[in-house]
Formats: sequence, structure tokens, C-alpha cells
Amino acid sequence: MAIYGSLSLAAAFYLLPVYVLFVTGMKSFQEVSIARMWDLPSGLDFSSYLKAWFGKPSEGMRGLSENFLNSVCLALPATILSSVLGSLNGYVLAKWRFRGRRSCSR
Repeated sequence: MAIYGSLSLAAAFYLLPVYVLFVTGMKSFQEVSIARMWDLPSGLDFSSYLKAWFGKPSEGMRGLSENFLNSVCLALPATILSSVLGSLNGYVLAKWRFRGRRSCSR
């Protein structure tokens, strides 16, 4: 039981930045301060997330939506290629007989 308790505390400790990020993102600009970092927002305000995603061209800010699409276009083929090559290598190492295969296990 002590192991689960310590693992739960470690998980809560590592998830604290996610909590702060989410709670601070829901606050209005006037509510954001170091002194009130842990306080819950007074209401749900998604304008910060919308501004970060779409940007404000009038203020010279590009949004994250274009960069996210570029990341998907790079990460998706890399993940598929890595999965295919990894499964082929796993098959070769599991099924084919080659010299030195059994030297470590027996």
C-alpha cells in the first residue's frame, strides 16, 4: 500500500505543471499573477487558447495551427516508418536462425 501511495504522490507532483498550465490558461489576463497562480479561475475563458491557436494577425502573432499541421506531417510518416521497420526487425530476430543467436540464453 505504501508503494501505491508514493507512486500517487509522485504522479501528482509530476502533473502539477499541467494543472498550473490548464488553470492559468483558463484565467483572464487580469487574473494571471504569481501570487494567485494556484487559485481556480473565476470563470471559463477560452480566449487565451483561441489566441494561441489562431493568433492575432493585427498584432503580428501567428497561431500554432500552421505549425501543428507541419508537426503532424513530419511525425506521422516517421511513426509509421519506425513501426514498420521495428516490426520487420522483430520478426527477423525472433524467427530467423543466425549464428550466435542462442549464445546468451543458454
